[in-house]
Amino acid sequence: MSAEGYRVAAGHRVLLAARRPFDEISEEHGWSDAVTINCRRAPTIVLAGFVEGGRFARSCLLTSLHTAAATLSVERAAEILDALGHYFDNRPSRVDTALSRALADVSAGIVAKVEQAIRA
Repeated sequence: MSAEGYRVAAGHRVLLAARRPFDEISEEHGWSDAVTINCRRAPTIVLAGFVEGGRFARSCLLTSLHTAAATLSVERAAEILDALGHYFDNRPSRVDTALSRALADVSAGIVAKVEQAIRA
């Protein structure tokens, strides 16, 4: 507990820690005031239910920010959370997607062997 008798939520600690990297990212990209304000809102929304040691998948950001407001950028929120070490991209790689499409018509019995040969 803090001196005031309240526990600081894990999400709040991360938000406080995010100020410096956020300011650096914002300045580095030259974001306007409106973009900066929206980018400050995004991590606040996402971190509302943060558990210590947790990380956020891209799919989680899409769900959280899409329902919050269309103006919040998933890309920018991901960059901020990544700078803090609380993000991982769970999208399939382009190679995996292209390979799945290319092997869609290949017989199920040899798909694994063909994929293995292509990746080698």
